[in-house]
Amino acid sequence: MISSKTSGQPASGAPPLRVLIVERAAGLRERLAGLLAEVPGLRVAGEASSVPEALSLLRQASFDAVLLDVDLGAEEGFRALAQIRREAAGSSLVVLSDDGEPEIRERCWQLGADSFFVTSLEFDRIGGALLALGRQRALRARGGAR
Repeated sequence: MISSKTSGQPASGAPPLRVLIVERAAGLRERLAGLLAEVPGLRVAGEASSVPEALSLLRQASFDAVLLDVDLGAEEGFRALAQIRREAAGSSLVVLSDDGEPEIRERCWQLGADSFFVTSLEFDRIGGALLALGRQRALRARGGAR
């Protein structure tokens, strides 16, 4: 579903970063949307409860960032990460997981995650990370950072 929950323009006057949330649990998806709606400079521009739904949204609209929960079981989460990374090549990709084991983190980095958070421990840091990744992306687009 494409939505438009927003906290408004950031102080810099730049348009807010458009974020797609991919989370199968409706309650957590709502909590994430609520968290991001409180962060100036971010706008929840879409929500998906499954990978096929997320891929469909990515083909319909552009997003500055994708917030993906990879807790889908066994290898399914990693396959989802690889598919979304390919489909959202120009977007920042923030991965959430309940499992913060080093092997899980490393696999996510290898598959193209820009940031990784253990949901239960780092929930409040997600909005700030999305903003930081958005700033880095904007600098790279202008040729200001390598």
